[in-house]
Amino acid sequence: MNNHKTKILITIDTEFSIGGHFKNKHLKPVPADRHIYCKINGKDYGINLIMDILEKYALKGVFFVEIESRFYFGEEQIINIIQDIKNRGHEVQLHTHPNYRSFKNEHRMPDDMRKYSLQEQTHIIKDALTFLSSHGIENILAFRSGGFYSDLNTIKAIQNNGIIYSSNYNIAYPNCNYVDNNHLKNDIFLIEQVFELPLTCYREFPLRKTWNSFQISATSYAEFKAALNHYYNQQIQLITILTHSFAFVRPNDIQFSTIAPKRLLIRRFDNICNFLASHVDKFEVITYEQLDKLINNNTLTLTTQLIDFYQSPFSKTSCRYLENMISRFVL
Repeated sequence: MNNHKTKILITIDTEFSIGGHFKNKHLKPVPADRHIYCKINGKDYGINLIMDILEKYALKGVFFVEIESRFYFGEEQIINIIQDIKNRGHEVQLHTHPNYRSFKNEHRMPDDMRKYSLQEQTHIIKDALTFLSSHGIENILAFRSGGFYSDLNTIKAIQNNGIIYSSNYNIAYPNCNYVDNNHLKNDIFLIEQVFELPLTCYREFPLRKTWNSFQISATSYAEFKAALNHYYNQQIQLITILTHSFAFVRPNDIQFSTIAPKRLLIRRFDNICNFLASHVDKFEVITYEQLDKLINNNTLTLTTQLIDFYQSPFSKTSCRYLENMISRFVL
């Protein structure tokens, strides 16, 4: 009897948008009601809708909340967002876009963590943790850098701050510089005493060989099902899924002046959550706190086996292109 269960992390990058400000000073960063809560006629299509769907299937999400935006929007807004998430029983972890430090330092700061020294990266993360701790938010276990921009200094900075889980490695986004491309990873691995949890990826149809990631906006329900089953049969330990606070709305411009719901993506997320909840014999949706207990209890062990990456056939890939195109233009 196969007792293996693949663990699933459903992660949500929860963030404001710079709104084109650095290209046009007349444009301002996009506030929470349009980019985090995504309110349309009094109804939320952002994090509250995401939590509604998760709770419909008794699942918990991990919300990587962007902290640096406090330098523009203020501390209270960030804390209110975090409390909204925690009050509903979901998990908060750390996400940073350091370009928001431009509003503190009054000169343009890069968003790419790789452009900062080890000392600077260590300070950025420490500063964010100090801010959270001052508001009673402790036990941050995981860090994700904005845009997945990261290098070995990022890993060392994470470790310097007592964080032991990283979620920065993403084959589909070549912004991570600490894994040899000849040895691609798709399962939890250890680097510098930090556990790296890659965003799960797969190949598009064999002739194209393009990498795609487990993002709700990028992968169809049919591909999710097929890839999840494929990786379960490979006995992959852990799968990471990603979406964003603003993923379920379509903006009319970079300022999100008006937004409309992407109902196809809402249905896709609902279907994926339903699938996971209906296959508890194979999959278990967890949080970082639960993962930490599994690792400390030696219940989840690292594997060095090579993963056979799922390859989406042409039929599924082409259907996804059509779906995503429709979702961009049709309610």
